Amino acid sequence: MAPKSAMELYNRIADAIEKLDVFPERMKIMQSEPEHSMELRHMIVDKYSVFYVIKDEYVIVTRVLYGASDISKRLSENND
Repeated sequence: MAPKSAMELYNRIADAIEKLDVFPERMKIMQSEPEHSMELRHMIVDKYSVFYVIKDEYVIVTRVLYGASDISKRLSENND
């Protein structure tokens, strides 16, 4: 990816994350386990999935993954 395109993508993802400040609960908690127990949520930005949890008044982004990757496998990598 060209540096300009990468920066534009970064800005779109960062803007979407910043908008979670207003109403982070708008995205549903994932239904699969163990993500559901962790109250993990996700949103799509372009071809990327942004995963986050809400702790008190904070939104904590846990991962940003490219949509073509095996998301279930990638999420479980740290849960083993």
